[in-house]
Amino acid sequence: MLGLRQHQLRCSWTSSTCRTSHGSCCRVVGPSAMSLRRATCCGAGKRTGSTAAAQQRNGKLPKQQSSGGVHDDAPQMQGSALTRMVTSRISSAASLQEMEDAVSEWGSSFDFIHTSAAFVKAGKLVQHKTAAASRWALLDRLATLWDSQMPHAEPRQLSNVLWACGKLQYANPQLWSRTLAAFREQLHHGQQQVVGQDVANVLHGAANAALANKGDVPGVPRAELEACVSELGASMRLLVTHPLLEGVDSQSIANTLWALAKLRINPGDAALNSMLQAMSRPAQQEGMVPQDFFNMLWAVSELRCRCSWQPQIDQRVWQRLLAELQLQRTAQSGAPL
Repeated sequence: MLGLRQHQLRCSWTSSTCRTSHGSCCRVVGPSAMSLRRATCCGAGKRTGSTAAAQQRNGKLPKQQSSGGVHDDAPQMQGSALTRMVTSRISSAASLQEMEDAVSEWGSSFDFIHTSAAFVKAGKLVQHKTAAASRWALLDRLATLWDSQMPHAEPRQLSNVLWACGKLQYANPQLWSRTLAAFREQLHHGQQQVVGQDVANVLHGAANAALANKGDVPGVPRAELEACVSELGASMRLLVTHPLLEGVDSQSIANTLWALAKLRINPGDAALNSMLQAMSRPAQQEGMVPQDFFNMLWAVSELRCRCSWQPQIDQRVWQRLLAELQLQRTAQSGAPL
């Protein structure tokens, strides 16, 4: 089997050293700019592999984002004049202050879709170098609305809120524990289909929350988090082993692996092997961009180093991944490796 070390020798990426719990060192390879592709306007992951059922559930085809896409959760411009006004104010907000003004004026008319969209809009706006202290009043207002609306939310909105709170570093223990528990309930017993982007969004949010909170997700004990991650990993495994890869795309898989590496939780070797193998399938590679590929290989290296995972996949999978790497590098540089 062609090992990860051969990948490292063939790639001209920057590398750093990590230390295992046993004190030994291993090489961790990753791109020099390893930030995960940012989710925008409601979650983390574009929808090139979405199922027809998921599209019907959402009422429209998902938008594509050049810098990484997410569930476009903004309510559509339909319904009453009030609904259209609320939707317009959320969508047009150009700063956190404008979003806070919109919530102050129209928050009493928000439903769970509006509130989820407002959380994620705030997640977008915080990229604009806004002072961190200015976000807390807005998020506290939204959290109050969300507390009563959450029982009615679907997986899409639940995962979007968790993604946004991770992005915003909003450490509200009650919001985290209740929303994560509600998503797990939907995962097992909900009427709505959970797709790969939902799973990736939840893990992405949890990973960012843990990074900002000394390794802990607010309100979620480590043992509970590990159990949740195992469930999400099993769910992703089912999605990626579907013959038609329904409900999953390359970005969702790559972001899931990235989040698992950041959380330093192995959801099970079988789940990790399935995700890695799925990334080599033609249907996934057609929609893959370089950041997906780089995130995936960085995560594989981190999970091997920190979580004792030894990938068990066929040599042909490594060969297909290396061939894809060659294409990605050629596309970027204009010349083969």
